[in-house]
Amino acid sequence: MCQPISVSVIIPVYNGDRYLAETIDSVLAQSVPAFEVLVIDDGSSDRTAEVVKRYRSVRYYHQTNRGAAAARNWGADLARGNVLAFLDADDLWTANKLELQTIVLAKNSHVDMVLGKVKEFYSSDMPDELKKQFRYRDRALLGYNPSTLLVRSRSFFRVGKFETSLQIAECVEWYLRAKQMNLQTVMLSEIVTWRRLHGGNQTIVKRASKHEYAKIIKQFLDRQRAMEDRK
Repeated sequence: MCQPISVSVIIPVYNGDRYLAETIDSVLAQSVPAFEVLVIDDGSSDRTAEVVKRYRSVRYYHQTNRGAAAARNWGADLARGNVLAFLDADDLWTANKLELQTIVLAKNSHVDMVLGKVKEFYSSDMPDELKKQFRYRDRALLGYNPSTLLVRSRSFFRVGKFETSLQIAECVEWYLRAKQMNLQTVMLSEIVTWRRLHGGNQTIVKRASKHEYAKIIKQFLDRQRAMEDRK
C-alpha cells in the first residue's frame, strides 16, 4: 500500500518581513493543504520572527546567517513529511500548486519531482526607475526555480543537499546533479508560482556572484566526462 503524501513546506528567509506574510498566506490557502510549514530564519534583524509567530500552525526556526542554501538544508533535515516543497520568502504560490503536483506524484510512483511554470511580477512598492534593472519576461517561464519544486524527500537526499558555498546558483547546481542522477521529473504546463521582482532580489543584489554559474557548468561537465570514462 502506497504511503499517503505529506508535504513539508520550507521557507528560508533573511530580513524578509515585508513580503513574508503574503508568502505564508499563499501556502495556507492551498486547495490541498500542506502537512507542515517551516520557516527557517537565516539570522534576520528585522521583524521576521514577529511576522511568523502570528501563525500558530507555522513552525519557526532561527539560525545564524549562513545563506539560503543552509536554511533550506536545515529545513529538509527538520521536515517530517515524505515530500519537500521550497518557497522563497518573497514569492507566491497559485492556490492549486500543491494539488496539481501531488496528483502527479500520487499517480506515478516512479516520478521523483514535479516542477511547473513561473510568472514574474513587479512588486507594488518598486519605483519605476528600479524596474529598468530587471529583465522582465511577460510570459510564463519553465520553473527551474526552488519555489516551483516538489520533490520526494528520499529523492532529495539521494541527490544531496544544496551547496552552501554558492550564493545565488545553489539551486541550479542541485538541478544539474539531479539530472545526472536521472531523477524522473515532470514539468507541468500550468503556472504554479509567482516570482516577485523587487529591489532586494538576490540575483540583483549579488551580481558579483554570477561567476558561480560558470563554475557549476564546469563541474557538471567534469562529472559527465568522469561518468563516460567509467563506462
